[in-house]
Amino acid sequence: MSLFFETIKVNKNRAFNLKNHHKRMQKTILDNFKIKRSFNLNSIIKPPDDKFYRCKIIYDKEIKNIEFYEYHPRKIRSFKLINSDIVYDYKAVNREKIDELFAQRGNCDDIIIVKNDLITDTSIANIAFFYDNRWFTPISPLLKGTMRAKLL
Repeated sequence: MSLFFETIKVNKNRAFNLKNHHKRMQKTILDNFKIKRSFNLNSIIKPPDDKFYRCKIIYDKEIKNIEFYEYHPRKIRSFKLINSDIVYDYKAVNREKIDELFAQRGNCDDIIIVKNDLITDTSIANIAFFYDNRWFTPISPLLKGTMRAKLL
């Protein structure tokens, strides 16, 4: 049985973008287990204090675990383009294929995954480009991110 996860920004006891996280969880459960499920994320996310956290919710049909990690942004200054036919439609706990691609980054900080000659995502996030006063993001990312959904 597959396990999935959501990573939710929590700062000063406030969880962000819950609507889109909840929507993705519902879709993941429906697609993988053929059941409808609803959660009140606001009531189950209880950070230990008011610091800046990444809240990781691990679930399958039900929520299995909720973990909090202090948020420390990674400094990413360089990317390596990696070609792959990877399929990553759901935010799965098993990231073995992404980890294998990430291991090919050489001296770079992260990777940009290229699939079918199109840029998709980095190892941990959707990607967007700012050019000529406009934002562009891939029409077919590996995983449809919650912030991407909110911004679109």
